[in-house]
Amino acid sequence: MIRTRLLRLLLLLSVLVVGFWAFLFSLANNEVVALDLVLLRLPEAALSVWIVAAFIAGGLCGLAAGGGAIWRARRALTRSRGGDT
Repeated sequence: MIRTRLLRLLLLLSVLVVGFWAFLFSLANNEVVALDLVLLRLPEAALSVWIVAAFIAGGLCGLAAGGGAIWRARRALTRSRGGDT
């Protein structure tokens, strides 16, 4: 019970610290820029928006790649144990 509360408190504090850091980051990087991706020109937005968007996109790609690898490993383990195909 105490451990669960401590973990929740640590999670809450972590979220607050990251949120505060993101707020300060956005204040420091508010210059408006447009991204030109050769075939596509994205609209102007604050530099912090593009950096955070790239960070989130990278995280999602990492989760997708890791999720696929875990799924394949579990499937192979299930097959090797003689489970479902």
